[in-house]
Amino acid sequence: MKIPKDKLDVRIVIYGDALIQGTIHLNPGERMQDFINDKDRDFIAVTDVEFHGPRKINFRSSKIMKRQNIILSKSAIKWLEEV
Repeated sequence: MKIPKDKLDVRIVIYGDALIQGTIHLNPGERMQDFINDKDRDFIAVTDVEFHGPRKINFRSSKIMKRQNIILSKSAIKWLEEV
């Protein structure tokens, strides 16, 4: 059984200065801050992922790796923003 989720497009910078752009899925009415601070979740799922490799961050980089979904350790996140 699928539980309906709210989709939120995000930009995530992880340690090592790689950039991940994609979508996270929140419970209805849940704030991104509550989602990321949830102590019961060590990992988050990110879908429709574009991964810009480790280097100085360039939002217009031509070298992009795409994945349908990844599981990301929250401890790897430097910062996260809604796009």
